[in-house]
Amino acid sequence: MTTDFFTAHQSTLVNACAAIRSRGYWSAYPEIPSGKIYGETARKDGQAAFEARLNTAFSLDMPGVTGAAVAERSPYGFDLGISY
Repeated sequence: MTTDFFTAHQSTLVNACAAIRSRGYWSAYPEIPSGKIYGETARKDGQAAFEARLNTAFSLDMPGVTGAAVAERSPYGFDLGISY
C-alpha cells in the first residue's frame, strides 16, 4: 500500500500556512530544552536569558531612526516591555 506524500503531510502544510497568515508562532516539531542535549541547566538558563531581555531597550544603529517602538506583545498574551 502506498501513501500519497501530500495527503500524509497535508495537515502540517495547512497549519504552517495558517501560522504565516496570522503571523503567530507555530512549529511542527516543538523544541524542548532537553538536559540530555543542551545540558542539565538548559531550561533554567533559557528562562533566565528570556527574563533578562524583558523591559529592555535594544539599540539599533540605523540611519533615519527617529524614535522607538515599544508596543511589543508576546503571542502568549503578555507585554514584553522591550523597545527598539
